[in-house]
Amino acid sequence: MATHHTQKNLYNLFFYSGLDQRTYHAIETRLYERNHKSLRDVCFFTMILGFIFLILILFKVMPQRMLVPYCYLTVISLVFFLVFNLPFTKSIKTGKIFLYIYLYLLFFFTTLLGTKYSLYSTFAVFFNVMIVFLPTLFIESPSRAIVIIISNVIIFDLMVLHYKTGIVLVSDLTNSLIFGLLAIYCNFRITSMIVKQFAYERKIEKEKNYDGLTKIMNKEYSEKMIKDALEHHIPGCLLIIDIDHFKQFNDNYGQSYGDEVLYKVAQGLKEIFRDEDIIGRFGGDEMIVFMYRANVDNAKAKAEDYRERLKVVFKDKSPVTCSIGIASSDETFQYETLLNNADDALYFAKDHGRDQVVIFKG
Repeated sequence: MATHHTQKNLYNLFFYSGLDQRTYHAIETRLYERNHKSLRDVCFFTMILGFIFLILILFKVMPQRMLVPYCYLTVISLVFFLVFNLPFTKSIKTGKIFLYIYLYLLFFFTTLLGTKYSLYSTFAVFFNVMIVFLPTLFIESPSRAIVIIISNVIIFDLMVLHYKTGIVLVSDLTNSLIFGLLAIYCNFRITSMIVKQFAYERKIEKEKNYDGLTKIMNKEYSEKMIKDALEHHIPGCLLIIDIDHFKQFNDNYGQSYGDEVLYKVAQGLKEIFRDEDIIGRFGGDEMIVFMYRANVDNAKAKAEDYRERLKVVFKDKSPVTCSIGIASSDETFQYETLLNNADDALYFAKDHGRDQVVIFKG
């Protein structure tokens, strides 16, 4: 699989370097799922809190001048609580737009409360840290979270400058700097824990679902993945790859050499086929590949490329060749039938000279 190199931020390189594309996206998805749930909970909490303060203002327990900011807080919390329960916000791309809007609106409220209504500045700072910083710290990757945190510090200082008629107190700048640095540190620690936990879970998953020798999916996991795709009527081509005369490698060069052949054959498949394609060890010296949304022409071109490249890998000893059978889901979305079709094509290739690619034709 291709390694993810697009994250140039120092934090992201620290956390994500060496992870394959699939693992990186899985981590990003998990962070966003935490984000979505956390923000929904925060919306609910602030909405209830806003209602409580509005009642206190109504009964004159709190000053009337607090009516506008708490109406503001209650309304945006209610709106975003409803928004975060809609299906389209579960999409990472769309959901994050609303996430950032909500964070900045909350920040505007807390800054307004802490400057224009200075009697409650202590409460405002607490609100700012608890509601704006902490949700971001728990759920967002460093390159994005730190941008939000630094932006919040700058906005805070600008609004202090505005509401205090050009006078910026040293304490204001100090507080914003302290909270900003604290938020970045917490982000670093919390994100590190999330990624490490997920990496550990992925390690356990790989030990369970991946073949120890070839480092590709085992038979059970690859079959499950292919069946899931076919059940959802995702088209593609199934390839079965069989190493020609594999027993001779063990007999002539020993078991360890045979293991090396299996490993390099599997790694060659990972280099030739796409990241999203399912690649598994089907048993013994047979490998299996399911190419998502590929037609037989594309599948055959990839298979021929792989077959030719394989010949030069072990040219110092005995060239390794393979026979490949291909079947398309155009024929059927039933896994067993598709597998039998690819198997029939493979046996035709083996019965007619080996070292060739054959497409099943019903």
